[in-house]
Order: sequence, then structure tokens, then C-alpha cells
Amino acid sequence: MSRFLLLFFFTVAVVYGNSVSKKPAASVSGRIVDQDNNPLPYVNCFLQNKPFGAMSDSNGVFTFTVNETGTFIFTAMSMGFKTYNRSLTIQKGSGINLEIQLESEILTVDAVNVSGNRIPDGEKHAVSLSKMQIFMTPGGAADVFQSLKSHIGITQVAESAELYVRGGDPTETSTILDQGILSHPYTFESPYGGLFSMLNTALLKNADFSPGGFSAKYGNALSGILVLETEDNPAQREFTVGLALSGLSCNGKIPIGTSAAGLRFAARKTMTSTLSSFNGRKESFVLPPQAQDITTSICYRYRPGGKFKATLGYNSDQQGVPVQLPQYQGIFFGNSNNTLLNIQHQYVLDNNTLVQSAFSFSSYKQDWQLGVLDLLQTDNIATFRTDLNTEASNSLLVRYGFEYYRSRNHFDGRVPKYDYDMRPGTESITIDHRVVTTRYGGYGEAEMKLNTFYAVLGVRGDYMPNSTGFWYDPRISLGYHLNAAGYMQINCGIFQQAPTGWRKNGSPMKAFHTTFLYSSKPFKYIHCNVSLYHKQYSNLPLVDSNNDQSGSGQGFASGIDNEIKFQNETFTAGLVYGYLKSKRSWNTSAQLLPSSYDITHSLTMVSLMNLSNSWQIGLSFKTATGRPFTPITHADYDTSRSIFIPRYDHPNSQRLPSYTRLDFRLLYLRMLFGNVFTVFFLEALNVLNIANTMDYAYSADYSERRDIRSFFSRRTIVFGTNITF
Repeated sequence: MSRFLLLFFFTVAVVYGNSVSKKPAASVSGRIVDQDNNPLPYVNCFLQNKPFGAMSDSNGVFTFTVNETGTFIFTAMSMGFKTYNRSLTIQKGSGINLEIQLESEILTVDAVNVSGNRIPDGEKHAVSLSKMQIFMTPGGAADVFQSLKSHIGITQVAESAELYVRGGDPTETSTILDQGILSHPYTFESPYGGLFSMLNTALLKNADFSPGGFSAKYGNALSGILVLETEDNPAQREFTVGLALSGLSCNGKIPIGTSAAGLRFAARKTMTSTLSSFNGRKESFVLPPQAQDITTSICYRYRPGGKFKATLGYNSDQQGVPVQLPQYQGIFFGNSNNTLLNIQHQYVLDNNTLVQSAFSFSSYKQDWQLGVLDLLQTDNIATFRTDLNTEASNSLLVRYGFEYYRSRNHFDGRVPKYDYDMRPGTESITIDHRVVTTRYGGYGEAEMKLNTFYAVLGVRGDYMPNSTGFWYDPRISLGYHLNAAGYMQINCGIFQQAPTGWRKNGSPMKAFHTTFLYSSKPFKYIHCNVSLYHKQYSNLPLVDSNNDQSGSGQGFASGIDNEIKFQNETFTAGLVYGYLKSKRSWNTSAQLLPSSYDITHSLTMVSLMNLSNSWQIGLSFKTATGRPFTPITHADYDTSRSIFIPRYDHPNSQRLPSYTRLDFRLLYLRMLFGNVFTVFFLEALNVLNIANTMDYAYSADYSERRDIRSFFSRRTIVFGTNITF
């Protein structure tokens, strides 16, 4: 099928190209360079909604003919650079020559825009990804969470989409979309975590991630913040259809009226059965994992600096997977659905204050069934927040705001009395547990710049009535610019989060962050970053012998992250190495022991190379120390219940085997008819076919142990095409 499509489009392109080139009315040519005036090859240049265009050559030069006259929009676009648009008036027999400089969108840890939703400028350690970078990350499946795991600050604990930030639990990182909190941002959630994002990357504008020491603007998060921003109203009508081995997709953007308003939509259908069958997997799924989602957004700019934006999304997933437990072999049935509504308003007050407000509501339902387990979880969350950014002077920026959060969580069903006995009809506990949480928050911070020095001083306060009460978090960031491309920065502060689990009262969990960053550009194409960090935990949940939960747990996470990036005209590469030591006393362990996310060493390498004006190759290599786990040493037989009871060794006293994975991606890009952008891709996940282990399963008497392989533990081939017109 893919060969037929490829042949069809190439044939039509040749026929159509010949037909439109017979009577040229004018020519358009030019040269394209980057911000350092280096020539840019492989840039797609065309007239919007017309069949005229070409790609720049190795010297950045392009030329094409046009057989129509009039005024058109000329566009130049290339991976890693912002799209360039300008108006051209073409007359018969004329020749137009253009000099174009494209602005880079390369991954950077430099300052990001302080306006809007993005992470404040003082946080130069933040990772900022554009939508194009998310799409182009090898092995990232065009998914924001999977792509972020190739960058600094993320610990490679599992193949799930969950973000393990510098020794922290995934619940310690908050995900925010257009100022609204996303409490369930994943699909295919299971005991091993979600696999992909519920958000369609086609609607995202950018993703900013901070692995610690972040602004007082964000609260109720111990380890990290991921801030996602959706696209605004589109400048032109465009549709994209995707067909791949893993599913189907359809995206569109439609200007309304005079382009002051616009509509965007994105829909996907993920089907793992086709992917598994093609790759020779013989899993006997009762219900092959599948997911579907649709998201729409509409944006209206009613005046300069003023806009309304509304986003509505729905996604659902289902799976029926055979599970082999020591005492029971059955089917895990899981399904969930997630609905999101976000309404955002932005305007400029007195020409120096940006005001943004957003209301967000999400409803999540999840149903798990396995043996005696039959649990329905329902979460309804409503948030409202307002953020203000005031430029008091050229050297002083003030940020302040407030937020309201309210959630209703309901757990209804039946859970096993003993976690090792999932057999149908065994002893169970019926639960009907409801939790209502209300939180009020406010913050204020000032960012000051004085020549080569800069400082960010902030404080936030949060109040939870009938729960943790009031707490406040002071934070500070100090920096010094060594030169135009180098700086040093230190961040420290208190970060607190409402307690997790069943403990509703008592002090919030607390982490004191200290981070130091050194950044330099020793050579023209090389950028280096070194980050040292230490997190000191306190007030962590701890369960005593009477099964009562307190907040007496503690711990720490210390380490160093190193990053080296290289980029020239045709080749981009990045290397990230992290060292981590993390210990905790929490949950059922009162001893200070290695945490479940103590990944001592991790190494990630990502590279992209443009082989020609149409071909691009990408590689991603990851290796990491195996995570700690608690082994089972033996089992005692309970004659009254006819089951073996496992006996455990010391918590987290052993480690899983190290994790290693190599991914490969090949892209073929082609501009058909002058303005139909087509991408054919071939991706190989786990090229080396390394059987990575994510857990262990045991025999009925626990005398034998076997590996539970990760989802991509075998080589997986994916191919498909995306056609934009």
C-alpha cells in the first residue's frame, strides 16, 4: 500500500509539474541564510495555495517559475527554523530576488519569552521544545512526553510517558496546559504508567520544562513543571492527513473571517494490533490496546494584545491484556476516558502589563478489572488562575497572580485484601471513598537585571482549608552573564505539595531545592551545560505498623547533569549524561533506602543529519542503570487459603538489569505541486533488539522468577506518511 501511494504521488507530481512549467510568467529566486549568515540548504520555498515552489540547494539558493500574476504569500520553511512569510506581487515577465534570514528554533537552555504562559526568563535551565522538535525527535513517536525524555533533567526509569525528574516520583511533576492543570495527561494508563500523551502534538505551540528550582508562579509540585501552550489562530487554511502502521490521524486549521479568528482540530486513532501483527508479535490480546481522541480549539483576537482561546478535547482508550500472576492467570481489562475544557483570555493593560486568565475543567474516568479487582476511579477537577506580568522598567519585571483549584475524587469498587492474592472470589475490601480537595494559591516575584547580573526573587503561598492549612514557599535565582553565550546561575527555594495517598491532613510534603548551572559556547557549533542539584525531602507520607499514615518520611536526591550540543548546517547532535543518588524513607519503609527512581547513571545521545534536500536520518541511543526493586526471597504456604504468601527481602535491595535502546528514523520530504508538503517516514525502535526488563513475575510457589519485558523489548518497525495541503 505504501509503495502504491509513493508511486502515485510521484507520478502525479511529475505530470503536474510538467504541465505547469510550460508558460512561465515570472521567476522567483533568492538565497536563504541562518542568523550567522550561513547558507541554509533543504529549505522549502513556495507560494501558498499555488503549485509553484522549490527547495534551496547546498548554497542556500533557490529558484522557481510562476505562470500566474497577482499578489501571493511566499513561504520558506525548514525543520528547526521558524516559518518565514511575506507578500509578493508578481507581474508578467518580472524577476524577483529575495534575501532571507531564518530564525532558529533549535533546542536551547537560554532565556525564553517571559510573556504568555512560558517559563520565566530567570530560569535559564529550562528546556524549551517547539512543535517541530517534538515531531523530529527519533524514538519520540511525535509525543511530547516521550520526546522530553531525551533531554536534560529526566531520569530513564521506564518506557512509560511519565516524567521521572531527578529522583522524584512522577506525581511530583505538574503538567499545565494554557494555565490549566492536567491531572491525567496520559493514555493507556496501567500499573506500569501511561504510554503516550493524551495531547495531540499538532495543536501544541511549544513545551517548556523545568527540572527544578522553578518560578514561584508554579506551586503544589515537588520536582518539576511542564508548561504546554497551544497554537493561536492560524494564518492560512491547511489540512494534514496521516497514515501509519500504528494508526490514522487528521489535523486541520481554518482561518475565520479576516484571520482575526481561527479554528484548529486534530483527531487520532491508535491501533496497536496492526503494529504488533506486522512485527511478528503473537500476543493473544483479548482486546488489543487502542485509543482515540479528538481536540478542537478556536482563537479570536479581538484587538492587538487581546484574545480569547477555547480548547475542548476528548480521548478514550481500551485494553484487554493476558496477565500471569503467581496465583492466578487472567485478563486485565482497562479503559478510560478523559474530557478537557479550557477557556483562556489575554489582554494588555496600560501597555506594560500582560494579563492572562483561564478557566479549566477536566473529567476523568478509569475502570480496572483483574480477578477480584474491580475499581472505578472518577476525577473531576476545576481550576481558575490569573497571571499578570508588569514591565516596571527596562531592568525590572514583576510577576504576580492567584489560582483556585478544586477536585472531587471518587474510588468505588472492590480491591483485594492482600496484594498478592488477586484470585476471583478471594477476600476483598469494598471501598466507596470520596475526597474533595480545595486549594487557593497566590504568588509574587520580581526579576531584576543590572548589566551582567540578574536576580529573581519570589514567594508563593497556598491554603488548603480542612487539610494542610497554609504554607508558603520563598524562592530565589541569581545569575551572571560571563559573555554573550555563557552564564552561571544558582537557584534555591522551598517547594511544597499536598500529601498524596489517603492522608488528607497534616503538613504538606516539602523539598528544598538547590541547583547550579554553568553554560558556555566554547566553539561556534558547540554548546555545553553543566547542572548540579540537591533536593532535601521532608514530610513524606509514611505508613506505620498500625497502617496509619503520617508525614515523618524524609529523603534526598543529589546529582549532576551534563549536556553537550553540536549543530551546523546539516548535522545536529546532543549528548546528555546524568549521575543521580536518591534515598527515601516513605510509604512502608522507615529506613533511609535507595528510592525506586534512583537511576545512578543515564546516558542519552540524539543526532539528526540531512543527507540531501529530501532525506534526513536520525538516531537516538539511551542507556541507564536499572531501577531498584524489592526481591522475593521465599514463600510460606497458607493451608487455610491454599496460597503461597511471598516473603520479601530488604526494600529496594536489588536492581533490574540496565536499560539500553537504540532507535532509528529515516525521513523523506517532498514538496508536491509546489505546496503539498509530504513526509514519508520509516522508524525502527529498539534496533538492537535488546530485551529490556521492566519487572519480574514469579511461579506459584515463588521459587522461579521470569522477566516481564518492556513494551518495546523487541525490535519494532513503524512506517507511514503525512500529507499536508
